Amino acid sequence: PESLSVKYCNPPAHTTADATARRKYADAWKEGFDAAWVVGSIDFGMELIGRPWVDDLKTGRFAEWRDYQAQQTAYAAMYSLWKFGELRETRSTITHWPRYPIGVQPNRTGGVLTVAYMTEFMHRLRELRDDIRKYRETGNPRLSYGEHCRFCPSRAGCDLYQLQTLSTRKDETDGS
Repeated sequence: PESLSVKYCNPPAHTTADATARRKYADAWKEGFDAAWVVGSIDFGMELIGRPWVDDLKTGRFAEWRDYQAQQTAYAAMYSLWKFGELRETRSTITHWPRYPIGVQPNRTGGVLTVAYMTEFMHRLRELRDDIRKYRETGNPRLSYGEHCRFCPSRAGCDLYQLQTLSTRKDETDGS
């Protein structure tokens, strides 16, 4: 899209008690937005002992909270801003409940996201937006290697990613 502004939106509360109906509603809601929107839904949000708490259900084979920390930070910041009109220290968890094997019980892990951390995260998002705008205008991207590369769909063709992973492997084999 022409506009590079990022818009955040969570689906309106759905009142049905049926979990399948709620999931179908949330999925249909997400599909109604184009690429200019970052859509997601907090699976659970409330106040716990005076502090916001957001939780996201993960049903894949593996799920570590740190792997989802950026997503959870966005959820925590948006929930806090929506609910309180300001950033607040927020408890953030993921509940990992894999579909298979069926007998596995859910496991909840997480941490506390501070106002300073969420503010810095939002600052980095603004910097990324500005870099993207600059790249679109000049055709000269400022690329940097980091934790975001792990899930980037373009990493297979990214020279910087290849150089960094090659360097990391070399350091590991050299014992550095």
